[in-house]
Amino acid sequence: MAAKDACQTATFGWPFALRAANPTRACRVHRPHAGARAARLWGFVLGPLALALAGSVAARVAGTPSVAVFEHLSPLASSHEIARRTQTPTTTDRMSRYLHASGKRLEQQAIDIGSEEFDLYVPALPPSRGYGLLVWIPPNEEGRSVPRSWRRELDRRGMIYVAPRGAGKMQNLVERRIPLAVHAAYNVMLKYPVDPTRVYVGGFSGGGRAALRTLVAYPDLFRGGVLNAGSDELDGSQMTLPAAELVELLQSRSRLVYVTGAQDLPNRRMDERSRASAVRLCIPGVHAISMGGVGHAPPDGLHFARAIEAMESSPAGPPLAAGCRESLQQQVEAGLLAVEALVEAGHLQQAGAQLHELDQHWGGLAAPRSVSLARRIAAAVAVAQPDPSTKTP
Repeated sequence: MAAKDACQTATFGWPFALRAANPTRACRVHRPHAGARAARLWGFVLGPLALALAGSVAARVAGTPSVAVFEHLSPLASSHEIARRTQTPTTTDRMSRYLHASGKRLEQQAIDIGSEEFDLYVPALPPSRGYGLLVWIPPNEEGRSVPRSWRRELDRRGMIYVAPRGAGKMQNLVERRIPLAVHAAYNVMLKYPVDPTRVYVGGFSGGGRAALRTLVAYPDLFRGGVLNAGSDELDGSQMTLPAAELVELLQSRSRLVYVTGAQDLPNRRMDERSRASAVRLCIPGVHAISMGGVGHAPPDGLHFARAIEAMESSPAGPPLAAGCRESLQQQVEAGLLAVEALVEAGHLQQAGAQLHELDQHWGGLAAPRSVSLARRIAAAVAVAQPDPSTKTP
């Protein structure tokens, strides 16, 4: 127990420090099949030739599914960091001030990582530039062992698949589903040589919506998302845009691949709204794949391969009109000026309601001015409506 606690405490440092201090304990994984060990041996014996041929050989040498138990907690999944990335700036500010005033603290981590299980699939031979990584968020509690029809494409591309168990649609998004996805990526990247430019998150149905929320909150970790029959509007009430520097990463390098059955009409309509919202936010790397004759279902091997092809071979997308981001910022500026005018005129209730909508819609793009306005409104309301208990009889 002490060893485990020491391992978890050490994880609040950086990944390279973890490798130097404890390179063999990134995770505990069931031993692979002997055939996979033999394939690794061939890769060692053949040396550079094996690496050069990895793309073609991996298509013929399969990996082995297993269940992993990880040991490290990602600093990116701390309670404070998740709140900063998933809650609106004014909400995060109120929470911080409340905790400071009350002397309370957020729990450092919401996940007991040693008690969680992850379905894992590692191709037998890594590409010369490192593995790709797909973190899959399932809609059910049992998790999602990699479908057999997906393995050929994973082997061909040298892409690791990992899916947390106990992260279904009934679980809290910010307390379990998002942090489990982040912890999964973190531990796999500690254990295996992963190319950080090929790290993606995806999911089916409600898992697709959770994957989109995860990508929006962590574009510095995930380069794209496979949204399988589940999405939301990026600027809608179900989403909060993170800090401006993270939104810039979404705009410059993120890819969204929507994979939905042609007969899954409700989710096709939602996909259309989601893609339109991505365009409004100046995110050009958007792709849509329709599965003909299919309803609400995960992709078969063919459509999975097309989704990964769209994610990996396409650039982030053609640049949008040069004025797109400037127009976006002008809209944010106009909203902030309108709230400031209401405050100056003394219309505090209307100003508060309008700021709430602006904060929810623009999130980090409106900060830090939105936070300053929220504090200003709260102070003005306190002066206008003093606490009755402090009045002199």
